[in-house]
Parts: sequence; structure tokens; C-alpha cells
Amino acid sequence: MGYKIGSFNLYKFSFQSDDDIRKNLEKISQIIRDAELDVVAIQEIFNKKALDRLVSELGANGWEGRWDSPNSRSVSAAEGYAFIWNNARLGLVKNRYGKIFEPRILNQYKVDKSFGQRYLIRNPYYARLTPSERLGGTFAEIRLINAHIMFSKNRTENESNNHDFSDLGAISMRRNEFDILSKTVYPKYSDKTYDLINGERDAYCMPTYTIMLGDYNLNLKSSAAQGSFLRPDEEIIELADEGKRIVTVQSDLTTLKSKKEGVSYSQADGYANNYDHFTYDEKRFEGIKLDVKRIEAVKNYYGDDFDLYRKEVSDHLPIVLDLEFR
Repeated sequence: MGYKIGSFNLYKFSFQSDDDIRKNLEKISQIIRDAELDVVAIQEIFNKKALDRLVSELGANGWEGRWDSPNSRSVSAAEGYAFIWNNARLGLVKNRYGKIFEPRILNQYKVDKSFGQRYLIRNPYYARLTPSERLGGTFAEIRLINAHIMFSKNRTENESNNHDFSDLGAISMRRNEFDILSKTVYPKYSDKTYDLINGERDAYCMPTYTIMLGDYNLNLKSSAAQGSFLRPDEEIIELADEGKRIVTVQSDLTTLKSKKEGVSYSQADGYANNYDHFTYDEKRFEGIKLDVKRIEAVKNYYGDDFDLYRKEVSDHLPIVLDLEFR
């Protein structure tokens, strides 16, 4: 049985009223449906109203979603996250009394300051899903950690949240964020054996498969990007004591070049960075078929009109991980 897991930065997606909508929801929904995505982790979605409109456009009877934002005093650090999923294929984990594990922002994790780790500026969003009851229910659990690493240190939220990055460059700051996510947050929540749901433990003891995904604002060396790279020892992290080999994948370019007056881009030169990725424990996924790629949304839905795609959809392409249990 296979599942298609997507990640999509929707670039400042907000909604206040019908007069204020600035995205082409019909086109975004078509991209998601045509790719047959079962669940999508979304970054840069600024309010629940935007999520509700997207779910409605997808088809409220077949889709469900949740939205949340990290606690922050600043607007940019509080950029929200969402998960949307096809409820004919997946559903949220429940305890034995039928109470649901709701997705949540992960605020509890440790940092090792002796290794230079610092708390995340924008904490990730965590969801736990299982196959829908229509498909036989709970043979496995898919855990998703939706991450959006802060792009720049030159933001007022660093001060408002007592984050001191004065000794770090912007790339080093992003690497610090990735270090915490991959070595601290990911292992903790991939190994977590149960959660409390309204005071009760989970109902099920089943295999769990954890994937971190999102906009890391860092490139893989294997990509065609020009800088802002993860180091090789960050792309593959050996945690021998924990029996983990944590890999980060997806090397296609996924961000559009900045718009310039009088310049038109083509499929060959319109992309800039390889910022969108999946991260998982390779040892845990042994024997499971995985395939990752970007969705060619600019080419297939906008005829390589980069400016119109940026205006109506995003400055990112969505990516997909095809997960097949054998």
C-alpha cells in the first residue's frame, strides 16, 4: 500500500475576505489533486481562514486540515503551518476511546549548548496519521514534522524571543536550526512510544515511520544550487548510539528566481535554490520503497510562465515523497 506525502510552501498565503484572496485556489487544488497527494505539509499559511478556503476548494467532504502557528510576538516568526489530508486515505491517530491526537507545535525539546545548539526561532508542527478505517485502519503510523527554518537572522523576532545570533552568519544560523531539528527533535518524536490524548495513552502499538519535511532554506550539495549548503555530515547523520542514519533528500531546485523588471525566465533558468526536503531515518525505512521528486507545477499548469505562477501560487514548487509499504 502506498502513500504520497507532499510539502508545499505557499508563500504568504492569507485570507480575510473574498475581496482579499490573492491566490488561485482552483489551480493550487488542481496541483494537489492531480499529484494524488494523500497528505500535504504546508508552510507560510498565515491564518486558519486560508486553510478553510483551501480545504473547501479541494472538496470538504474528502479533505480535512489543521492549522497552527508557533508562539511569537512577531508576524514573520509566527508564519503558520498546516496539514491537509485526504480522509478517505488517512486519518489522525486516536486513543482507545476514540479521542483524536490533534497536530501540535513542538515546543518541548532539549538543546545541547556545549555543542553550540540554540532554541529554534520557529518551532515545527507535528502530526500523526494512520490509514483510514476504510482502508483497514491502523497497521502503521506515519508521523510528520513540518519544518520551516528561518531564512535570515536580520529579523526583530530574534530579539523578542531572546535569540542571540550576533556571532553567527545567516547560513550558520540556518545550520544551527537544522542541527536541532535533525539531531534533537526528529529522534525524540520518532522514538516516542505513546502520547497522552486528553489524559489517556494511545490505543495502538504499531510500527511508526517518521518524516521531517518542509522548507529548510538550505541546499544539498548534489543540487544545482550555488550556495547555502548543508555540509555532507549534515546530509547524512550517523547517530550510532541511537542506531539511526538520518538522511536528507530531494535535490531538485524548488524555488523561483526573484522577479526582475524586463526579464523573462524559462524552464532552463527560472529556478534558484533547492530548499525543500524530506528527512528520515534510513534504517527505520529499510525494506520500504521511497521515491522523491518535485512537482513540475510551473511547466504543467502555467506553461513556464514564472511570473504568473509566482503571483497566483507561490515562489516554491511542491515536492512529493512516494512511500510504499511492501
